[in-house]
Amino acid sequence: MSATTPTRSEAEALMEWKASLLSAQALDSWSLPAANSTTNTISPCKWIGISCNVFGSVTVISLGSAGLQGKLDNLSFPSFQNLLHLNLCRNNLSGTIPAHIGTLYKLTFLDLSENKLSGSIPLDIGNLVNLNELLLSINHLDGSIPSTLRNLTNLKILYLFENQLSGSIPAELGNLKNLVELALYCNNLTGSIPLALGNLNNITKLFLYENQLSGSIPPEIGNLVNLTYLDMSTNLLTGSIPSTLGNLTKLTVLQIAENQISGSIPSTLGKLTKLTDLNLIFCQLSGSLPQEMTNMTNLSKFYLDGNNFSGYLPHLCEGGSLEVFNAVDNHFIGQIPKSFRNCTSLTRMRLNGNRLTANVSEAFGVYPSLKFMDFSDNMLFGELSPNWGECRNLTELQFSGNMITGRIPPEIGQLMQLGVLGLSSNHLVGEIPKEFGRLTSLFNLTLNDNQLFGQVPQEIGNLSNLEVLDLSMNHLSGPIPPQLGDCFKLRYLKLSGNVLNGSIPFQIGNLEYLQVLFLTTKPFRRLLQRHL
Repeated sequence: MSATTPTRSEAEALMEWKASLLSAQALDSWSLPAANSTTNTISPCKWIGISCNVFGSVTVISLGSAGLQGKLDNLSFPSFQNLLHLNLCRNNLSGTIPAHIGTLYKLTFLDLSENKLSGSIPLDIGNLVNLNELLLSINHLDGSIPSTLRNLTNLKILYLFENQLSGSIPAELGNLKNLVELALYCNNLTGSIPLALGNLNNITKLFLYENQLSGSIPPEIGNLVNLTYLDMSTNLLTGSIPSTLGNLTKLTVLQIAENQISGSIPSTLGKLTKLTDLNLIFCQLSGSLPQEMTNMTNLSKFYLDGNNFSGYLPHLCEGGSLEVFNAVDNHFIGQIPKSFRNCTSLTRMRLNGNRLTANVSEAFGVYPSLKFMDFSDNMLFGELSPNWGECRNLTELQFSGNMITGRIPPEIGQLMQLGVLGLSSNHLVGEIPKEFGRLTSLFNLTLNDNQLFGQVPQEIGNLSNLEVLDLSMNHLSGPIPPQLGDCFKLRYLKLSGNVLNGSIPFQIGNLEYLQVLFLTTKPFRRLLQRHL
């Protein structure tokens, strides 16, 4: 019987597989005629998930998300010589991928992703020379990536991510000149990135993150001029960022975070004007940021945390696209660039742990989309602007550990989304605004180590979500308001180092989650020191 003629074996092969499955309710339409039936026609072409060619031979098996449970061993792949498309993704298939899958010579699409398949990828998959897409991701596959994949020269998409694959990336993958997307992330791959990957001239997306790859980033990656997405983060890569990455002018996302990369950022990265996301956190990078980075006018997310960068910040946000800028725990100095004042696109900004200076009453504007800002542990001075009250989407505002003076603007009481407010270790004076009683989303309020005076506002008792309250080391006076007992979620309460008087309200005893309580007054501290 010819390959283009309908065969009884196709229907029988499907029924044999169905019979072996532990769960196959979606396949109720699959059935053979009864033994005493007068019909001679046995065609699976109208069965769910099955399509055929004009000759009645199966060309498509598409059963994604069909609730199938069982193995592939009993699916006789050699029976389907005209099969072009096999999709069994998002089921509950287990066991190994049978070697005889390599007999599907006409197959152009194979998707076995999101199952529970285990064992190694069979070498015989290298026989499927017509494949355009090979998707084996999100399984429990182990062993190495077979070098026989070099035969799949028509392959455009290769997804092997989220498995337990080990060994090195085969240099033979460099033969796949038609490859557009290669995703190998979240495996246990070791060794260096093959130089041969620089031959993949058509590739647009390359995902290698969360492996154990070592060695340097090959300069040949700069040959991949069609790349739009490159992620090599969370590996063991060393050496410097090659200047050839500046050739990737179509790149929109570059992630090299959490490696052991050292040296400075090459100025050639300034050529990446289409870049929207740049992530370099927790490497060992140093030096100053190249001024050429101001050309990245489409940059939306920029992460530099945990490096050794120094020097001045360039004028970012010139294009008005910057949403996230994090550069925590570096050594940046000098003035906060004026471009940040009018950067109304900002949603998140963290620059704590540097040596930046600025007059806070002038350096910041109104940010309608801002949700998070942390400038703790810098050298900021001046008085907080009432404009912060206009940043209505703020959930966290932190300026602790600076040299800020003046009063706390009562307008901050308008920030109904605010969950964290940290203004400790400054030189703030005046009273704690009663308007803070409106901040019902607040769960962390730290105003300690300032020069605040007046009474603890009883309105703080309205903050039913408050977990941390630190007002210590100020000049607060008067009694402890019993309304603090209404902050029933409090875990940490510190009022020590003030001149509070009166008795401890019995309502404090209602705080069943309280773990830390400091109430020592300044006179008592002095008395205690005299007796020691």
